[in-house]
Amino acid sequence: MGFPVCYSDFMFSKLIFHILSVFSIIRKLISTFFRFIGLQDFIEPHTSGSHNSTQIIHEILPVVSYKELVDPPDNCAVCLNEFEEVDEIRRLANCTHVFHRGCLDRWIEYDQKTCPLCRTPFIPHDMQGAFDERLWATSAAAL
Repeated sequence: MGFPVCYSDFMFSKLIFHILSVFSIIRKLISTFFRFIGLQDFIEPHTSGSHNSTQIIHEILPVVSYKELVDPPDNCAVCLNEFEEVDEIRRLANCTHVFHRGCLDRWIEYDQKTCPLCRTPFIPHDMQGAFDERLWATSAAAL
């Protein structure tokens, strides 16, 4: 007929929190074990479609040297570090924002297809058809 008077709602929610914490620790241990024995794909499966689109986006977005830019910004909007003349950068075609190559590549690896600053799509509308055709071709070749 309910909990004894000594158990308050606070104690009950704290108990649930501790149980969930234990489950989280067990999940992390199992995940670490699978990574250790080489079954990472069993825990975190990668879809070939997102991998193919990532490769195509890397090919479409050009890499240039920072010193080649006309009127470049002072720093990268992702890492907030200042650009140096030897840095490899990527300039987006739609919005013309500039980022370090590594910063934008990491963003793309998280299956992001928009500018991290303004959310404009990486692929210009006039190139979307060619992008889709290449994506379908690489997906069909993977089968």
